[in-house]
Amino acid sequence: MLKDLLKTRVTTKWWSDKIVESDKVEYVLDCIRRAPSKQLNYNYKVIIFDESKRCKEIKNWLYWEHTYCLNKIRGGKGEGLKRFNGQVLAPIVIAWASEKNDLEVIEDIMVSSTTALLAAEEIGLDTGFNGCLEAKELGQKIGEPYVHMLLGIGYSDNKSGDNIRKVYKDGVEVGWDLDNGAQGECINNNIGEYYGR
Repeated sequence: MLKDLLKTRVTTKWWSDKIVESDKVEYVLDCIRRAPSKQLNYNYKVIIFDESKRCKEIKNWLYWEHTYCLNKIRGGKGEGLKRFNGQVLAPIVIAWASEKNDLEVIEDIMVSSTTALLAAEEIGLDTGFNGCLEAKELGQKIGEPYVHMLLGIGYSDNKSGDNIRKVYKDGVEVGWDLDNGAQGECINNNIGEYYGR
């Protein structure tokens, strides 16, 4: 049941080395192909970053140079510990790219990416969304006009027991990221008010 899946889902930022089976990746992609689309336009492209050398270079660039936050600003410059986004280091990262940077396309991408997340969770994969990016800059990096959303999929590393984990580069602490955390523990209570009652 979907509700049970949502109750136990974890936003994964720390990944195990376990290989994601190709049939599971194909299942997620098949579900994306069948996702609803406003007016059946599908004005986006889905790109997969796996563990190949070139894809790892992009994922490392995303992690170390593009998606981090400093003082709550994505890609912020200056001194201090940065908050990193480990979703982009998943064994498989799915990206949604488009020719246009408009609301209708982004709405379709949100439906498609949510479908992908649910499909992956349904078959035992762990997931983590990342939208902390600059669509045009990332698009230029990979040869697309815009990239609007990233979804990491794979198998979760164990929770550390802390709410945050320190991030080190070359043995030096450079920041932190949240631990793998249960999204289902956070409930939006602003849902279900009937208009006019």
